[in-house]
Amino acid sequence: MLRAPLSAPGTALAGIGALAALGPSLLPRDAVMQIAGTSLSAASYYLFGTLVVAAVARLGVVAGPWARRLCWAAAAGCWAAVLALLPSRMQWQDEQAHALDLPPHHLSPLLIAAGTVLGTLALIALGRLLRVLARALEGPMAWFVPAGWPCVTLAVLGSALAAVALLGLVYQGMVTAYAALDASDAGQRPPHSLLRSGGPGSSQPWESLGHEGREFVSGGLTVDQLRLFRPWPVEPIRVYVGLATSSDSDTRAAEAVAELDRTGAWQRSVLLIAPPTGLGWIDPDAVTSFEAVTGGDIATVSMQYSYLPSWLSFLVDRKASEDSATSLYQAVVEAWRARPAAARPRLVVFGESLGSYGVQAAFPPDAGPRAVTQDADAVLWVGPPAGSRLWNRWRVDLRTGGTPYQPVIAGGRTARVAIGPEQLLPQQPGWDHRRALILAHPVDPVVWWNLPLAYSYPDWLAQRGPGVDPRVRWWPVVTFWTVGLDLAVGGGATPGVGHNYQDETAAAVVAVLRPADWDAGKTELLQQVVDATRPE
Repeated sequence: MLRAPLSAPGTALAGIGALAALGPSLLPRDAVMQIAGTSLSAASYYLFGTLVVAAVARLGVVAGPWARRLCWAAAAGCWAAVLALLPSRMQWQDEQAHALDLPPHHLSPLLIAAGTVLGTLALIALGRLLRVLARALEGPMAWFVPAGWPCVTLAVLGSALAAVALLGLVYQGMVTAYAALDASDAGQRPPHSLLRSGGPGSSQPWESLGHEGREFVSGGLTVDQLRLFRPWPVEPIRVYVGLATSSDSDTRAAEAVAELDRTGAWQRSVLLIAPPTGLGWIDPDAVTSFEAVTGGDIATVSMQYSYLPSWLSFLVDRKASEDSATSLYQAVVEAWRARPAAARPRLVVFGESLGSYGVQAAFPPDAGPRAVTQDADAVLWVGPPAGSRLWNRWRVDLRTGGTPYQPVIAGGRTARVAIGPEQLLPQQPGWDHRRALILAHPVDPVVWWNLPLAYSYPDWLAQRGPGVDPRVRWWPVVTFWTVGLDLAVGGGATPGVGHNYQDETAAAVVAVLRPADWDAGKTELLQQVVDATRPE
């Protein structure tokens, strides 16, 4: 079976899939991502072709020589079209890069063609290997399973489980490797402040915080730097609990509340709940901005839930982000509510990417903007993933105007969507005192990639936002792969493009906090300070 000739209809459809994947997606791709996109698309369409052939054969239809020749002629034509159009399609991506102010990749058509053919054949071979395994399982299963479809079905399930088990071993290996990297504190120094986790008097050992947690508690502006924005600043409080403390999210959340008690966080004017992404990373631009606007009179609390980097956590570990953020939010809010209402700090919720995805799970699935801001005075979600519980519902079900990429949510009284820095003004007519702000670029793949892309036309292509290439076309399955692969490059785009919100975070913080005695000049200065102090 491994050496069986290729299917002519499958090869023809594979050419169509490859051709479709050569067109622009949300972001221009490098050679590796382009080859991956065309190979996955071609192999997916090849599979569909073979399934159609198998279904037709079961109906008793036998293709004659002329039909086979016609299929091979179609296959040759499809792949000839791929080769002929490759140069122009690569030029399209360079033009897209120029329009988005990104460096063009100048991809070699010959390299892409060779990589696509080899990648597609490798995926087809992998599929055939799974079929061989399934056939091998049919014999043993025939002893206790009736022959025919039940036996075949169980054999296929058995081979699929074997593949899943293999992937599970790879996954565990990656977790082990990343955990070892997370444990290394080379080049990092523990804080000397009583107001930081991992410092003197903290119940959280420095080593337990993880790499990103240690960066968080030892970073930020000094009191002298905060004096640029407020005349009488104080040192901010930063509380963090690492995954090494406990594998149970409720236990880690209880430890976080204990740290808030120890540091006197309840006496601050603002309490910021900020679930992290992947490895435990919290956007330093956002936290620095919150601390600058409040003059340091703020306590920020977060806790780690994964050793994996953000892109991998996004694909395989989303449930962990939901569980962790929900435990943290509920534990902190319960302790916050236990204080007298007049003595409570303002509650602010921040989440970026997976942090936003996770914290949205802390609210009921039918919660509207008013319910989310019932306790929180301000909410800021940056680049929420398409599958986020509330973002997806608000954008579709609660849209009362606007466009799919920038909807007016429930009249825009509480929640608003901004797609660029020019829209981030603290004083906007009709915006309530308690407010939620969502930053979502029209070309951010994190915001738009989801499973329905594989089988349904997305509304954000029906009405395209700024930066979305007019030559982007929707193809079943293909668009799912290409936009999914954009995830790998979205965070590395220039500010304002893809999943990079560096130029907007400071202004967004000002917009949701509405600080007194603040003007556009201070926002500009804040952005300059954030840029200058951002970790390399």
